[in-house]
Amino acid sequence: MREEVGRNLQSPPAVDVMHDWRHVEGIHAEVAPHPSMGGWYVTISTDKGSLPSRFFRDETSANFWAREQVERIQRKMMARQK
Repeated sequence: MREEVGRNLQSPPAVDVMHDWRHVEGIHAEVAPHPSMGGWYVTISTDKGSLPSRFFRDETSANFWAREQVERIQRKMMARQK
């Protein structure tokens, strides 16, 4: 029996998301150290606006939050294209 792989158009493309979330067309995400405060700042912007910058104590938390936000914005952008 042959099985066909289905596609979910609401999900981001099947790629290495841990590497690719920084390079989504139309979304600019930056995770940058802030040495004087001892943490990391995350800024995310799109063509239609930006999210407020967030501060995190560690890089892992900053990257996780940034990736989650980029994926959320990407899903909304994909839904609008339908």
